Amino acid sequence: MTKTYKELVENNQLIRPQGYERESSDCTIRAFALVSNIPYEEVHKEFEKKGRKRGRGFHIVTTKLKNKRSFKYKREKMDIKKLCKHFGLECKQIARSGTVNRLIKKYPIGNIYCVKRGHCFGIINGNVTDGTSKASLLHNAWLIKQELGEKE
Repeated sequence: MTKTYKELVENNQLIRPQGYERESSDCTIRAFALVSNIPYEEVHKEFEKKGRKRGRGFHIVTTKLKNKRSFKYKREKMDIKKLCKHFGLECKQIARSGTVNRLIKKYPIGNIYCVKRGHCFGIINGNVTDGTSKASLLHNAWLIKQELGEKE
């Protein structure tokens, strides 16, 4: 049975599962795997299907841009709502700005997927999953629930 990324971290095992040790710029995958409790390998494969290349960052968005010419460079993107639906999860956008500390005070319980400038990370029951400072400014945050239809 494949261990989830959360179990790997709790057991002080590999940060990246075997076969992915040399992966880089994968904070979107690591954070989503942690907060959704889905194995890293499954999330990685889904991101690859959506166009992510190994060692390259990936952008999470909530809506499609109307004017694609507004970006100077082509950016790879994935819609978080479609990703959650694919895995049978429910996501709700809970913040579009503010600090990590303020978000934790407002939502002390739950799995939260967060995006700040140039980085993604997770918050599980008030604990930041990597070394991100609690004073960091957020761009977006989504509350991830394990099953569709689960009540708050």
